[in-house]
Amino acid sequence: MKKKRAPFEIRDRKAKGGSGPNAAADSIPQPSESQKWNREVVESLIVAVILALMIRSFEAEAFVIPTGSMAPTLQGRHKDVACSKCGFAYQAGASEDAEVRNGSVATTVCPMCKFPMELHANGLDPHHVSFTGDRILVNKFAFDVMGRPNRWDVIVFKYPGNSKQNYIKRLIGLPGETVRLSHGDVFVKPRDANDEQFAIARKPPPKLRALLQLVHDTAYIPADFEAAGLPPAWSASDGGSTFTTADYGRTFALDTSDSPQWIRYRNILPELSDWVSMLDGNPLPSIANSNGTLITDFYAYNATFHGGNAQQDSRRLQRQLDNLAASFEAHYDGSNWVGDLAVEADVVVKSDAGTLLLDLVEGGWHFGCQIDVATGEAKLTINGGNQPWGENEPSEAAAAAETSPRPGGTTVATGKTKLAGRGTYRLLLANADNEVRLWVNDRLVEFDQATTYSRTADIRPVWSESDPGDLAPAGIGGQNVAMQIERLRILRDIYYTAVKRGDPAAGYDPQLADFNNRSRFTQVLTGETQDELSNPQLLYRNPRRWSMSPAFNLMSAVDFELQDFPDDRLDQFLPMGDNSPQSQDGRIWDTDLYVERQMLIGEAVYIYFPHPWHIKLPFLRSTLPVVPNFGRMGIIH
Repeated sequence: MKKKRAPFEIRDRKAKGGSGPNAAADSIPQPSESQKWNREVVESLIVAVILALMIRSFEAEAFVIPTGSMAPTLQGRHKDVACSKCGFAYQAGASEDAEVRNGSVATTVCPMCKFPMELHANGLDPHHVSFTGDRILVNKFAFDVMGRPNRWDVIVFKYPGNSKQNYIKRLIGLPGETVRLSHGDVFVKPRDANDEQFAIARKPPPKLRALLQLVHDTAYIPADFEAAGLPPAWSASDGGSTFTTADYGRTFALDTSDSPQWIRYRNILPELSDWVSMLDGNPLPSIANSNGTLITDFYAYNATFHGGNAQQDSRRLQRQLDNLAASFEAHYDGSNWVGDLAVEADVVVKSDAGTLLLDLVEGGWHFGCQIDVATGEAKLTINGGNQPWGENEPSEAAAAAETSPRPGGTTVATGKTKLAGRGTYRLLLANADNEVRLWVNDRLVEFDQATTYSRTADIRPVWSESDPGDLAPAGIGGQNVAMQIERLRILRDIYYTAVKRGDPAAGYDPQLADFNNRSRFTQVLTGETQDELSNPQLLYRNPRRWSMSPAFNLMSAVDFELQDFPDDRLDQFLPMGDNSPQSQDGRIWDTDLYVERQMLIGEAVYIYFPHPWHIKLPFLRSTLPVVPNFGRMGIIH
């Protein structure tokens, strides 16, 4: 076998000890195998360090997320909590755990069942410790070589008020445009254009999927709900559906029927005070008459209550929750109604033909989807096909009727799906940013026309005795088809609150509802309206007030003007956080409300090292972070 040449070995054509001009070289001592190995290791380390420095300086750099302004996309210091009632795993912000003033996080609120979860401090439970934020990689070439960033990119930049401090947000506004925040959506127009040219800024499909936030999941329903007589979230709206369920609305079965059969979702949950009563030793109060409430921009990440640094005493926890239950609704339970929703269903089709039906409601408009099981053809409609697709705003008369035809596309958009015949399918119908999209088995369906539409700016929830409207904003059904529904989920789009520093009409606190600013209005408000403005949940639970309450007419809208300079380094960008109610971002900074191009560092591209999981060892009082958290590693959208 031929001997491998060592990297620095001196060789000669003649054997060792020979004479001739190379004899002197033959007498030079050769390095040992261990010496050669050590040298190779040192050289490899030097090369690795040089490459790391080059990558850090010129291509990619690692950053740690300190706070929760980009939650849930990126986690700052937080707690990973598994609800003891429904089992749902969620994250709660814990940045304050490092501060003495408020103490550690003592209680969080589950987004699925609203149970106030008591936490154990000081490492008594390995699942209740505070975890560090995500570690991410940032592409520092993204904006230098590839041009200006795109809207909806997650960017890292130097804070305008302190160039030594790095911030991370999502890019919302671009140079040379005016950005308007209204009803939770983003609208843009050229700076020199009139207001009629405002157009909604739509998220690309991958960004939309990443930003949809879970509201309800039939896989996480506490047994306490059924025991308390709480109506299931999914049920037949008219009581005459042939859908059946044997497990309190977790799964459903449907046999073939000549007429359309439906089940619909209502946002039915206990109030925090109901859970507190149970924690005091009482059963969960009977709430059998609950009709549900509007879906809001609730963030479990923000719903944290603080206590001492030791394990909470149960009586102390009860007193704390008794004091906070009332204020929770007004300040933590979501202040703004979210109409941009999505419904996801895992369906087992047991027929070779028939029609599968999906429906979403926003502001009284029904966005329907019909899928022919035999051919896989999907049809999308607005209000049953009475409203055509298109971008043109309706006239005032058409807006009042809400079903009158107007210029635009045809009434039905048609596309081809992979749903054909018997099989198991995952369906996702989303209505967000004035566009309806459909995914089948996680593949976006293409339609024969744009499935976009326009709405007037004064949209409000709608309810009537004949049509629950926004009180039952999602439905799934079938006609002439047999199927089993294994799982149902409701998701909502991100909602950007309309706040702006220095605008007395818009206010300063992003925690407030968009209509919770009465200083700009001169009319005398009734006592009932005053209560609704102070606690929007009172309004959201009362559908008879939706059509008459002035609260929905008082909603804020704010504009941000961004300059596009001849010197590109001075171009202005507007960044905002995904955790809109608690994000310190370009809307409310004490300095400039924008970021100049020269302050941009790069694009956040990958979560490469989220926190490890902790385990409790019997011979140690504390926990050890030893199990990698692979589930959170991945591309940042």
